Amino acid sequence: MGIITLGFIAVAIAIVRSIGMRNKKGFQSSLSIVKQAGLFSAVMGFLGQMIGLYNAFKAIEEMGNVSQAMLMGGLKVSSISTIYGLIVFGIALAAVYILGATSKQASYS
Repeated sequence: MGIITLGFIAVAIAIVRSIGMRNKKGFQSSLSIVKQAGLFSAVMGFLGQMIGLYNAFKAIEEMGNVSQAMLMGGLKVSSISTIYGLIVFGIALAAVYILGATSKQASYS
């Protein structure tokens, strides 16, 4: 989850950087960084879930008979990284759309 947090920090820095951009090339570069960092966070969230599921299934295989409650608890915990990664991706995507719309409005006025 730490790597997803780093992705979130990269998204935040790129958003702040793009707000202060005056030239179009630098602005587009910042928006590209926001999109890439958001996508990276989403992918790392899915990877974290897959690693968590692998470890959970490995433990279940070793223990043998496992209750449904324990299985569902493991599945719930493994989903946390995916949810966090998707939240960061959603924030990045929303920022790209909002910043893109405001830059188009500013260029027409």
